Amino acid sequence: LSIQYGTGSMNGYLANDTVEVGSITVANQVFGMSQTEADFMVHLPADGILGLAFQSIASDDVVPVFCNMVEQNLVSQPLFSVYLSRNSQPGSEVIFGGVDRSHYTGQITWIPLTSATYWQIKMDSVTIDGQTVACSGGCQAIIDTGTSLIVGPTSDINNINSWVGASTNQNGEGTVNCQNIQNMPDVTFTLNGNA
Repeated sequence: LSIQYGTGSMNGYLANDTVEVGSITVANQVFGMSQTEADFMVHLPADGILGLAFQSIASDDVVPVFCNMVEQNLVSQPLFSVYLSRNSQPGSEVIFGGVDRSHYTGQITWIPLTSATYWQIKMDSVTIDGQTVACSGGCQAIIDTGTSLIVGPTSDINNINSWVGASTNQNGEGTVNCQNIQNMPDVTFTLNGNA
């Protein structure tokens, strides 16, 4: 088994076991066991990566754990939700089979997928102070909890970075001073007609 991520990679083999996530027990789940991985992955404060994309892009056509949860009738609804707490505060959650209504107000706006591979959707534009700064005329976007970066065409990313006052680090990545967040402009992502 060899997997290349956006940053990093792993080599290993496939295994099969019972997987428990909270109170959910998934029988006969196939998963990857890492033998070697990128150096930075060794030092992450986690034991692994849980892939939540579709089987169509899974390594060796492995059925993802959430698909097995649905197929084995282990969740009340065929959906999962993610809440990411701010900064390094505890409290981030993944909820399989529903949503935690305490983390939002109003109604959920559902956006259709444009491809059942990644969680890919239509993005209409990225605007700052009413000016379109990226994705002019629309583009495709992937919602990915496995990355902390916004990735896109160089010209669009450079334009966003310029508007928010980002500086470029030694890896060529734009970074912002989070202590200055109160002075930063609002960045609006319009997805399928919803800002």
